[in-house]
Amino acid sequence: MPSDTNRKEKCLYRDPEQPVDLRVKDLLSRMTLKEKIRETGFIWGQNLLKDKKHSLALIEKNLGNMGIGGIMDPWVPALRTAKMTNAVQKYLIKKTRLGIPALIMSECLHGHLSD
Repeated sequence: MPSDTNRKEKCLYRDPEQPVDLRVKDLLSRMTLKEKIRETGFIWGQNLLKDKKHSLALIEKNLGNMGIGGIMDPWVPALRTAKMTNAVQKYLIKKTRLGIPALIMSECLHGHLSD
């Protein structure tokens, strides 16, 4: 699934000791146009759920190996949201080509919205 190229070589963007501007420049130089566009998008959390629980099969189907900018409104109880968030982040970091985690959000005035 993920390209071993970015996993085996020492990637500047993965090195927290490097200046942010160099890390960003390195990451952007490695990204395809499709990956850059994909990082600007969000997917509804509902698309990753089956019977109100996260589904690894749906995560893989919907996120593929390119990642996503964020996950929006999972609409499940807080514990399930935490489990889904952990599963999504683990998938994105370990199974996508560049290993970029996603933003997780719900729209509400303060804090995190969950039922």
